[in-house]
Amino acid sequence: KADTRTTAASLNQSIQSIEGKVVDLSSSTNTTMALFDSNLEMLKADTRITAVLLNQSIQSIEGKVVGLSSSTNTTMAFLDSNLEMLKADTRITAVLLNQSIQSIEGKVVGLSS
Repeated sequence: KADTRTTAASLNQSIQSIEGKVVDLSSSTNTTMALFDSNLEMLKADTRITAVLLNQSIQSIEGKVVGLSSSTNTTMAFLDSNLEMLKADTRITAVLLNQSIQSIEGKVVGLSS
């Protein structure tokens, strides 16, 4: 009887100790979950901020691409205009050279005769 009472008391203490550890573990788990939830919310907020910043950067890049495209179009129009003027100058120069050659040929013929 005495041994049974001692064993029962010892078992009871072990059960109470285990119950205390389960309560501590539960409390620790709740704290960990609260911390995890808090970190998750901060991560969600950071992700939203990052998405907004990325979107702003993309819009800025798109704006620069549009500006570059417009600048390129202006440059191409300017180059086309200059090319047309160069073609016209070349045609005028060719006509003047042709006239000079004919004049020289006339003078050579006159000099020859």
